[in-house]
Amino acid sequence: MKTTSKMPALLIAMGLALLTVSCSMPVVTKQDLSPEQKKMLHLWALKELNRASQPYCWRDSYGRGVGVPVSACPEGQEKDAGLCYRTCEDIGKEGWKGVGPVCWQRCPPGFRDDGAYCFKPEAYGRGVGFPWKVGDKAFSLKNAEKRCEAKHGEGQCEKSGAIYYPKCKPGYRAIGCCVCSPRCPSGMTDIGISCQKQSKGRGVGKPMQCKKGQAYDAGLCYTPCKQNYHGVGPVCWQDCPDTQPVNCGAGCAKNSSQCAEKTIAQVFAPLEIAANVAMAVTTGGAGNAAVSAAKASAKTAAKTAGKAAAKTAVKNSTRTIAREMMPGVRAQLNKKLLKEYSEEVADEVCWNAAETLALAAVANESDMKDVILSLDPTGIADVTEAYAKPKCSFGVDPPRFGSRDGVKSLRAVAQIDLAE
Repeated sequence: MKTTSKMPALLIAMGLALLTVSCSMPVVTKQDLSPEQKKMLHLWALKELNRASQPYCWRDSYGRGVGVPVSACPEGQEKDAGLCYRTCEDIGKEGWKGVGPVCWQRCPPGFRDDGAYCFKPEAYGRGVGFPWKVGDKAFSLKNAEKRCEAKHGEGQCEKSGAIYYPKCKPGYRAIGCCVCSPRCPSGMTDIGISCQKQSKGRGVGKPMQCKKGQAYDAGLCYTPCKQNYHGVGPVCWQDCPDTQPVNCGAGCAKNSSQCAEKTIAQVFAPLEIAANVAMAVTTGGAGNAAVSAAKASAKTAAKTAGKAAAKTAVKNSTRTIAREMMPGVRAQLNKKLLKEYSEEVADEVCWNAAETLALAAVANESDMKDVILSLDPTGIADVTEAYAKPKCSFGVDPPRFGSRDGVKSLRAVAQIDLAE
């Protein structure tokens, strides 16, 4: 009771603490980030830019186990011969037995079920009876009745013709004078040796379905696929994202022409992927005059200048192209970045991504790949890591670091206290 009385105060304190921390907690700043964390943000930015710009992507897949035959019926139905039918109770015939599309009366114990009939158990005889005897009053069977009841019990005899017989046992009826035959259940028609059942149709059977929690595919039932995946037999394939909506089998594309084999082969090259992304986020695209001039300058320097001069020229050209890309890069990344990070961090992430993509755009020019690789192997390695065999993606938030994790922990503690 003591603990319970403190609960409201504890909850209020936790709520105020959570509100205070959440309102006053600054976004993560540049000083909060290690070089490794900055590298992770850099790769996230490249992949996020690629996600929206890439014409083709590979879909992820995973196995979901072997399918099993369908074996279930909807609630309120029953299975018979591989089909699902309404129960007999559902059509107002409780206690009847369903066989295919028809409900039949059930045979009582001791009767043989012959489908539409119930074959009766064996009949039995009830003896020669108790007739009038010499010495009895003329034209009177009173003494005959007394003799029968003396043997079988008072009220257990009945007259048939001019003779008294013991009554048939329960469930039987007299046939003629001397035979007791099983009585047919109510509603059945007595046809002598059998009882004809009543019946009622319950509709056409419908195919069985998968059990609750299973997914149907091509006649078998499987474990359902996780969100944003769909099943094809024993394999779950990633759905195509909105940025590449056309299904190309193992991949997805922006349009049907991108599904062509030769085009797919072209977009596999990481440098070309990155170059395509660079132009997609550049003002004016490939026709941007500043970009064209920067590429030409880098190409001339790489061929004519020494290594140091060439490296400087390529760096200057890369920065020129990156500046042209920055508005497009910011437009695609800042919406997510500024939720978690300061403007300073967001701007640095955008600039680093723009520089890397600009370097790829320069390297993608003819005769430039080997030159750029020798001048800036780290930048080319980043491009390869981010764009090698691009995977389809629905977009993810940037990685989270720093003090905001404290808010998350505090919320978790509050939820635990509330649950208790």
